Amino acid sequence: MGRHPGDLVSTISSSTFAASGPDQALLKDVIDQRLPLPRGKLAEGVVYIAEIAVACLNANPQYRPNMRQVSLGLLNMRPTLIKSFSEIELAEILVDHNVTGEG
Repeated sequence: MGRHPGDLVSTISSSTFAASGPDQALLKDVIDQRLPLPRGKLAEGVVYIAEIAVACLNANPQYRPNMRQVSLGLLNMRPTLIKSFSEIELAEILVDHNVTGEG
């Protein structure tokens, strides 16, 4: 099974995670394991939505997207995967989003 979103947020925000980094964590490991891995356009959409979700977790509220930005982002999805969904690391989604409150 995937992890509960609250657990994932706690993990990402923890000092242990920040120190070790998300290098080994894969996106596929945090989604519901009972579902088949998404492929093609569906995989692109899942990654894009994960990026939007992470942006909403920014430690600084000023840098979180507002609902208009989120809805426009969803309407104008621009995802393109350059690797297999099962190889996407959380670090790739967390980049540029200050979720831990550091830096």
